[in-house]
Formats: sequence, C-alpha cells, structure tokens
Amino acid sequence: KIMYCPNCYLLVNDKKCPVCGSKNLREPVSDDYCFLVEKELIWAAALEDLLNDNGIPFVTRNALGAGLAAKIGPAMERKRFFVPYAHYSTAKALEEDFFSGEFEFEE
Repeated sequence: KIMYCPNCYLLVNDKKCPVCGSKNLREPVSDDYCFLVEKELIWAAALEDLLNDNGIPFVTRNALGAGLAAKIGPAMERKRFFVPYAHYSTAKALEEDFFSGEFEFEE
C-alpha cells in the first residue's frame, strides 16, 4: 500500500519514511505534491518542457540552495520536481520513458 510522507513529500511502500524516519504517514490525496525526481539543471529544463507539454502541473526546488550553488558553481545545481499525486503515475511514466533511452548520434 502506497503511503505519503507529508514531511518529505515522498511516496513510500513502508510504515516509515526512509528519508526522515517519520511514522506519521498517511494515504495520499489527489492534490498532495509528491517528489518525482531530482535532475541536473541541463536535464531539468527538458523535464520542465516534457511536463508542460503534457499538461502536468509541477513545482521545483533547487537541491543545493542559492548560497551553496553560488559557492561551488551553478553547474553543480540540481532541481527537485514535485507533482500532484493525481498526476504522479503519468509524470513518472513520462520521466522514466524520456530518460531511459540511450542517446545515439549519427556520424
């Protein structure tokens, strides 16, 4: 049974959250924003386009934060994506399909 951690926005198949250790999990509801994936900035832009093109609402958060990103360089920054539970399975399938393919370059 899928449960939702309101602290981490994570869907889990367990009785406690693997990230924060909370046991205060509950069943997700359609408008709960759920963690989808974390991507490097170059891939984050592609994922934003993919979600927008498919009408899936989402929010992002920078993984490092502005201070740390400025210190180590913006190229190291990553974005975390969150989508409403009602759109999670579609978004996950799109994300996995898009990023699973091997890229082939013609010579």
